Amino acid sequence: KKMADFIYVMKDGIVIESGTNKKIFTSPENIYTNKLISSQSKKKLNISKSNNTVLKVENLDVWYPIKKGFLKKTIDYVKAINKISFTLNEGQSVGIVGESGSGKTSLILAILKLIESRGKILVKNKDINFFNYSEILDLRKEIQIVFQDPYSSLSPRMNVEQIVLEGLNIHYPKLSKIEQKTKIIEIFKEVGLNYHECIEKYPHEFSGGQRQRIAIARALILKPSILILDEPTTALDVSIQSQIIDLLNQLQEKLSLSYIFISHDMKVIQAIADKVIVLRNGIVVEESKTNEIFKNPKSDYTSNLIRSVL
Repeated sequence: KKMADFIYVMKDGIVIESGTNKKIFTSPENIYTNKLISSQSKKKLNISKSNNTVLKVENLDVWYPIKKGFLKKTIDYVKAINKISFTLNEGQSVGIVGESGSGKTSLILAILKLIESRGKILVKNKDINFFNYSEILDLRKEIQIVFQDPYSSLSPRMNVEQIVLEGLNIHYPKLSKIEQKTKIIEIFKEVGLNYHECIEKYPHEFSGGQRQRIAIARALILKPSILILDEPTTALDVSIQSQIIDLLNQLQEKLSLSYIFISHDMKVIQAIADKVIVLRNGIVVEESKTNEIFKNPKSDYTSNLIRSVL
């Protein structure tokens, strides 16, 4: 829309519609063209009303030391995250947005306790900084993550059954084969995949959208209360993006899941988040309900993010 003067729309190897930029976007004639355009304009429909807090972050710092000299003496720090605080309620989606280098990845790694941090991270009112090994293992069940690229996040050497079972084998090693199969069939149904058609196949045999559904199934089979979604739609085309967003919204409503949704795409954030936190250089520049952020952004940085996409 921003670049082309004349547009050709292709499906299954043939041109199904063509025309000027204005004609295609204002009066598309083909159903498929309509679907592509409407896929980009979703808005969050189900707003969480729960006040039950499942995650609370207080004054979180993630500083990476800058070392210099033969003895590698620390001379300064890169402040990837600086004094960030927010809460996540049951059934709520918090969108974290910002450009590359804003601190999004450091934030989720700290919440997952994969890097050192300072400040409080409370999961269901328990500070994870004081967890022992057993409690950290339980935390892995409570918080799961779906990564950005479904083409690299699934092992090519494992079939779908092995991929989805991996978490169960670690956290519930005493489950029988029948109990495992029951759980896999149940979670496949939730994410819209056919168990019998998929279970023995390998990742390369699936489309990008199907792979992301498998990744979601792998995370949800442990029944987490919090799901971190690290740009899970970036590698997908717009129509598949729309399907994954619909799936995530349906799963959230059905299972009372809480989402931390990381993205740089404000359109995707608008479709899934209840509230938005805008990060820049490790600092929160703005935090508000999604509709307020889009209607009346208070910072120039947020305005630029919205304008660059919308």
